[in-house]
Amino acid sequence: MKYLIYKYIRASLKMLFWVSIAAIIAVCIYVFYHSESNILGISFTNPIYEYVKNMYFWVYIVLYFIVFSVLSTFVFISLSHYFNVKRDQRLKIRDRYYRFFTYILTSYFLIDLYRNENQRKKLFLKIKPHLKTRTQILALFQSYLKIQDTITKNLSDDFKLLLNDLNLQIKLESLIYNKDFDDRILAIRMLSFLQIHTCDKQIMVCGDSDNFALRTEAYAGLVRLMEKDEHLLNFIGEKHKLSILDINVIVNEVLKNKKMDINYRALLSSSNQQKIIIGLILAKYRYRKNRNNLILIIEHIGSSNDLINNLAWDALLTLIPDDDCVDIIIDRFENEPDNIKLNILEKSHHVMSKRFFNFLVKIIGKQSLIVKIEAMKIIFKNDFDLLENFMNSENDEIKMAYKETACMYINQQF
Repeated sequence: MKYLIYKYIRASLKMLFWVSIAAIIAVCIYVFYHSESNILGISFTNPIYEYVKNMYFWVYIVLYFIVFSVLSTFVFISLSHYFNVKRDQRLKIRDRYYRFFTYILTSYFLIDLYRNENQRKKLFLKIKPHLKTRTQILALFQSYLKIQDTITKNLSDDFKLLLNDLNLQIKLESLIYNKDFDDRILAIRMLSFLQIHTCDKQIMVCGDSDNFALRTEAYAGLVRLMEKDEHLLNFIGEKHKLSILDINVIVNEVLKNKKMDINYRALLSSSNQQKIIIGLILAKYRYRKNRNNLILIIEHIGSSNDLINNLAWDALLTLIPDDDCVDIIIDRFENEPDNIKLNILEKSHHVMSKRFFNFLVKIIGKQSLIVKIEAMKIIFKNDFDLLENFMNSENDEIKMAYKETACMYINQQF
């Protein structure tokens, strides 16, 4: 709550600043166009009145803003140079502290000496004097994230001890309310890696942001933080359409963080196509042998969305036993576009069903050249006698596919 109060106070002060600037400009226009003025009991004699008294007022206004613009340009250039110098200095300081904290934290996380509470306290006291400025604190957080990304071991418990002892959690939580996108992204990563749930609602607000990088990081953070899949089902992808990158980030975080409590049925039966895509990808890797899931996957075969159709076939061919696959392939194959047919065949090289080989022989004449070649590869690998049916075909494409298949495998053997 106090972060929101601070945010509103800062916005109010910013508005007050611009109103003050406008008021100062208006007062200056009035004062310099009169010989004498009295403002708040203070008398002011205009030293340039003799130069402006005979001017038309509009000429005076134009001249005034020319002078004001020149002075503003000078101030702008001076401040830009000053802030550039300060920024370079701050980056150098942050880089130096980043290397320092990386060395300290690596020792803290990996050396058994600091399993001892007294030694840990000594280390914290050593670090504390170097955590007074915002630059130093950001360097500490960034060094932790770098180490955690590099090491598979979960370091969150050890780092939370450091945060609590040095009273840094409140500084971390305040970053998520910062106007700087980089700070908010850093805060989301830290909070989600450390499993701190105090700012979950604010992370969900970031998930509604129009900034793509912030929104994607918020999705990843929500997945890391979720205890069940309420965020995955009820929030992610509702306001903004998920990109392929978003979907990959969400799926990778679910798999990497071993989030097992996923309601696949709700995802697969969703009206949101992006959630269906997530459900199909996750079902492929996290199938729980629930027959209802298989039925839902089959329902997405033949979808007008090419990606959903392809993923549904991919999941199905991964999860269903070979004999069951044959029945579905025979029943649905002819209704699919060539790119899906090719994907089905590429994933069916392990099928060892005579009925499937006979089906391929039967349909080869109707397929495009690239599909013919892929079907013949399967037949060649498993039953060369069936492939001889195409050796003397009068169809030019079939003959070309046969030669391509036979030459390729003969060359491989030599």
